[in-house]
Amino acid sequence: MAPEKAEPDKRLFGRWKSPDPKEKGEPVTVALAAKKLKNAPAGLIEFQEKPGKIGKPKSIYALSTQVGKDYYLQFVKPKKNAPDPLQEWNKADVEGYMIFKYAIDGDRWAMWLMDPDVTAKLVETGKLKGTVKKGGFVGLEVKLKESTENLRRFLEGAEGPTLFPDKGKAVLERAKS
Repeated sequence: MAPEKAEPDKRLFGRWKSPDPKEKGEPVTVALAAKKLKNAPAGLIEFQEKPGKIGKPKSIYALSTQVGKDYYLQFVKPKKNAPDPLQEWNKADVEGYMIFKYAIDGDRWAMWLMDPDVTAKLVETGKLKGTVKKGGFVGLEVKLKESTENLRRFLEGAEGPTLFPDKGKAVLERAKS
């Protein structure tokens, strides 16, 4: 899960949209960002949303990694004072990462959000290192401070799957042109 070791999952590249016909938004485009940002790790991926009625395209960056048989995305959370949009990769501009588990089956991409309640309990019981405080957009802000190796070991263990329950699952499908 270290940025410098990430390799892009090329299955993610392309345009993706919600399969729900009620959601009429533009597809999200996923591409390799290493060519766009100066000093970017080779595996940095860019998720670009088309602009709405106001504003400009928004880019979100992520790193993909495989742990055992599962795949994970680490979405980059820039620090508040980081340049927007990012012009250059600098670890000093990264506050942290939001981790999602994902699976691709043909033209369907499933993603699971890490459950903050489960993660908080694991931190509070000492099974994972981190901090828990009220706040954030889901009511709890959980920051893991686990080493890459220990987090990998945990994800591969019996309790790893409990971090990503189906209640946090979203599905996208490949956009047809």
